[in-house]
Amino acid sequence: MPLPFIPSINLPIHTDYYQPRIYYVSSITRGVTTIVTSASKLDYTIGQQVKLTLPMQCGMREINNQYAYVLSLPSDYSVEIDINSSSYSSYSQLSTGTLGQILAVGDINQGQQNLTQSSQTNYVEGAFINISPN
Repeated sequence: MPLPFIPSINLPIHTDYYQPRIYYVSSITRGVTTIVTSASKLDYTIGQQVKLTLPMQCGMREINNQYAYVLSLPSDYSVEIDINSSSYSSYSQLSTGTLGQILAVGDINQGQQNLTQSSQTNYVEGAFINISPN
């Protein structure tokens, strides 16, 4: 019986092949909870953990590199997160250069987990899903 083929190198990871993705921040609304809006349709879920990375020129440095949980999805383009930004400075979107980003980092892992490799169903809300065309 022949052995299975094992590649000698790892294939490159294409972040576009995974959901949820990284999105550019177009606006941030301050408040007891914070609303983050993107120009692109978001694919985050309630309970998912996200991180904000904002360049210094955008302002709102207080929120940079903070982790938060998604509380609600007010629209296809925005998420409400559990950060009290009431006293933070304002956010300004840059037209060029490095843009502010919101990215998924995990979730609170609620729900059933797959126990077999044969199942393609993802029961852990917010976990990364391979959507590769191959």
